[in-house]
Amino acid sequence: MAAARQEAEALRLELASAVAEAEALRIDLSKRSAELARVSASAEELRAAKQAAEPSVSTPTRPPQVNLSALTLTPHLPTATETLSSLQVHVAACVKKEEGGTWWWVFQVRVTTAGLSYLLVRRFSQFVRMHERLRALPLPQGRLPPLPPKRRYATQTERFAEDRRAALDVYLKAVVADRDLCQTLALQGFLELGALLGRTASLLTPGTDVLINTGFSESHTRQ
Repeated sequence: MAAARQEAEALRLELASAVAEAEALRIDLSKRSAELARVSASAEELRAAKQAAEPSVSTPTRPPQVNLSALTLTPHLPTATETLSSLQVHVAACVKKEEGGTWWWVFQVRVTTAGLSYLLVRRFSQFVRMHERLRALPLPQGRLPPLPPKRRYATQTERFAEDRRAALDVYLKAVVADRDLCQTLALQGFLELGALLGRTASLLTPGTDVLINTGFSESHTRQ
């Protein structure tokens, strides 16, 4: 019962963190949209003033003018197809975390897609949950790559953590390389792709590099 309560509390905290992050993104997007509108209006006023100041000269028919300010100020939002087709992952590092006299390993997952790049912090138990969701799908025998096995907490040395990181890297890249598995909500949720696929993350313009820290609020059950 205590473990179940800890897991429920961890899920509640993770959900609250996600909601807070989404609200912060929404507020920031609103501010940026207002700023873009002001810049676009200023550019249009300058263009109109420049045209008014130029002398009127009779010339042959001129090609229609293009509002360049509108083109340069509108960020490109990747489509769902672009997001999934260019998706790449790399389990880049393992980090030892400590809290209240207990410690555990977390893994930094680098996600790159459609010119965007960000880091996720994941515990092994989160890999296990995603794997179990994928196993529940009606997949052919041997389609799902094997997940590195669990190991007793007392034997989780630094060398062990590095070996597990390398194994998780191979596992996750194999899952992402499978077109059908890449379409699953289990993988998309694990990689935090919901915002991109829902086209609500316009703040993540190409070149953005952020850290999404959602791996520390789980219960301290050792995997």
